[in-house]
Amino acid sequence: MEWLSENTAILNVIILAVQLILIWGQLHLSRKINKQTLSREKGYFLLSETNLPHLQGEDARYRDQFDLSSPIGFYLTGGSDVIIRGSDLSIDGRKYTDAMPRNVYFTLDKRANRFLVNLELKETELQKDYIDVDFYFRLKNPYGYNYIEKTYTRFRKSQECDKTWTLERYNIIFEGK
Repeated sequence: MEWLSENTAILNVIILAVQLILIWGQLHLSRKINKQTLSREKGYFLLSETNLPHLQGEDARYRDQFDLSSPIGFYLTGGSDVIIRGSDLSIDGRKYTDAMPRNVYFTLDKRANRFLVNLELKETELQKDYIDVDFYFRLKNPYGYNYIEKTYTRFRKSQECDKTWTLERYNIIFEGK
C-alpha cells in the first residue's frame, strides 16, 4: 500500500507539470495570435494620383503629375481606420516635425479619409531637376497597435511645363512597434 501511495504522489506531480506546460503553451500561442490580429488590421495612406486640375475622364493623362507649389493629397485605404499620432516630412534631407496635427482620426469612409500636405518648397528647390520628399506617419489602429508608415517619393521636373513635376519613385515601408 505504501508503494502505491508513493507512485500516486509522483504521478500527480508529473500530471501537474504536464498541465502547467500545456497551459503555458496555450497562453503563449494566444498572445502570439492576438498580436498578429492587432498588427494585421492596418490602414495606410496613399498619395493621390495628381493634384493638377483636370476634367473628369482625363485622369489617366494627368496620373503621377503634380504641381509642388500646391498641396499634395493623401487618402486612407487598407483594412482599418487609423489615428495619426504624429507625422514628419523630409525634403531633400531637410526635416520638418509634425507636418500635420497629432491624434487626428481618419476613417475608411470616403468623406473623412483625405488630407493635404503643403510642401512649402524654397525657390532654390523648385529650380532643381528632381526633389526627394519623404513622409513619415506615426499611426495607431483602433485596437491600439502602433506602427509607422514611411513613404519615399521622388519628383522629377517635367520638360513640358515648369510647374509640373512627375512622380518618379513611390515606395511605402511599414515598421511595427
